[in-house]
Amino acid sequence: MSRHEHFDKTINLIYGLHDTLVLKITERQWETIQEFLGSPTLEHTAKRLKLDNSTVSRNLKRGYYWQTTETVKVAGSLIKRTFC
Repeated sequence: MSRHEHFDKTINLIYGLHDTLVLKITERQWETIQEFLGSPTLEHTAKRLKLDNSTVSRNLKRGYYWQTTETVKVAGSLIKRTFC
């Protein structure tokens, strides 16, 4: 807890929603995300996993990769605005 009640409520909401998304990610989606993080292009990830680009894209989307990435950016911005 911080001295900023509004911040605490907001960040806890973000973390709760994030945890809900993470619990729904399948093993195959995690594998795709892990590979994509190593070289963030669909083509390279697809080649390494021996999948089509569309399958990689779908795994990232269904694995909430893009939402999670945006959550990290927004939470980071909120933290900077509150404490810096």
